Parts: sequence; structure tokens; C-alpha cells
Amino acid sequence: MPATFFSKESKQESSKPLYIPAISGINLGHASEQSASMWPVMRYCSPIKKSILQIFFPTGRFEVGWLTLALLAGSLVVTLLTDFGTDQTMVDVFSITRYRIIEGHFGWKSGLPEISHGEVWRLFTPFFIHYGWSHLFFNSIWIVIFGTLIEKRQGILVLALLVVGVEAFSGFMQYEVRGPAFGGMSGVMCGLLGYIWMHDLFDPKAGLRLDRSVLIWAVICCVASCLGIFGTTGQIAHASGFAIGLVIGISTGLIANKSKSLHFPLG
Repeated sequence: MPATFFSKESKQESSKPLYIPAISGINLGHASEQSASMWPVMRYCSPIKKSILQIFFPTGRFEVGWLTLALLAGSLVVTLLTDFGTDQTMVDVFSITRYRIIEGHFGWKSGLPEISHGEVWRLFTPFFIHYGWSHLFFNSIWIVIFGTLIEKRQGILVLALLVVGVEAFSGFMQYEVRGPAFGGMSGVMCGLLGYIWMHDLFDPKAGLRLDRSVLIWAVICCVASCLGIFGTTGQIAHASGFAIGLVIGISTGLIANKSKSLHFPLG
């Protein structure tokens, strides 16, 4: 964390009530000057706080959406249950289909038999499997940024539909091209990025605005991963997730912008 620099406030400035941002979606409200003395970082570090907010909390408040938080908690639990993807018995519970490693090669039954017999949740549950702390940590940062922004601006249902839809599509494409040995949030992460970018471009009033430096860096990293620059393990999931996110973002942005531009005369 950056160093904290303290500066004196005028008597007039210190008399103003302090707004304490929301944490995990819970608004803590306003505090008096007396209670504000318990929050020195909030009082004296506004430039630092603003820069952090712009990067990690694009809604402008210290908050994480409830669904976003649930996705993170689920990922942590499943990652530990599968021992970071090394416990094959537990991996079989959450993977898109059961598979085995035979003499260094993956083997599985074609046709997704489990899903064909009703286990449709397998299209989504690979989302929760991660293969290392760094894999889980960096994916979680991006999901917090993208997921919370969508959840707070457009609602929990929109985020839920996007996560399930993008994961099902990107996971299926990854399976078709590279097989069932995959997991993680990155396909959804790329999809949410594409959705936010395009929806904001075509419907700015929706409020899906990322900090410009964050958007540029995220797009560069996403495109690089789609091209296999960081490796080919999840390349197909990244590319297909990003592509479907762009398509959904363009279509919903155009529809929303068009509906807002329609004016109906009265009487």
C-alpha cells in the first residue's frame, strides 16, 4: 500500500460531516466530526483514496456486490476442495465432464454424457476451479472490478445471466477445441470486460464506465491472452468469452440507447 501523508485541515473543513463509503454493499452513512476522528485515513488521504477508488471500485464507493462476493467465496471453497485442481476425485465433481490422465494424455467420453443425463450445472461449475493462489488472486481482482460495476449499475440478475451465459459458452468452446481439463474465472472475466467496454461505448448513460487506464490495460492483457501470448491453456475460453461479451455489449447497448432516444408525445 502507498504511504499515507497527513495534512492539517482548516476549522471550517473539519466541521463538515464525513461520508464513509459502503463496504460489501452496506452503506455506513454519514458520521459526525467526533466519530470521524476514528477514521484518519478517510479524513486525510482523499487523493490516494480517489485513485484507489477509480481503479478498484469504479462505482466510486468501497463496495463489493453480494453476487460477486458469493462467486469469490465459491471459487475459494471449490479450489481448496479440489486441492488446486490436483484431487481428481473432487475435480470430477465440478469439471464439464469426467476425465482421466492416462500416460500423460487426457481421456474422456465424448458427447458430454453427464450433461446429457441432466447434470447441466457442469456447464458453469468449472468457473470455480483454480490451479494456484496466483491464478485465484488475479482472477478475483478483475471479477471484483467488473462484477461489482455491473451488479451495482444494472442489478444482480444481469450479472448472474452474464456470468452463467459467458461461462457456459466459453467453457463449451474450450472443451470442443482443447478438452475438459480447464477451470477458472478468466473466460467470464474476458466476457465481462467485453460487455462493459461495448455497452458503455453504445450506451454511456448506463454508467458502466471503467477508469481509462484500467480499461486499456485490461483490454491489452485480454487480447494478449486470446492470442496465446501468456500460454495456450485457457486461450480458447478467453477468446470465446471476450467475443461473446463484445457481441452482448454491442447488442444490449444499441437496444438500450435506441429505447432511450424514443420520445412519445402526450395527448
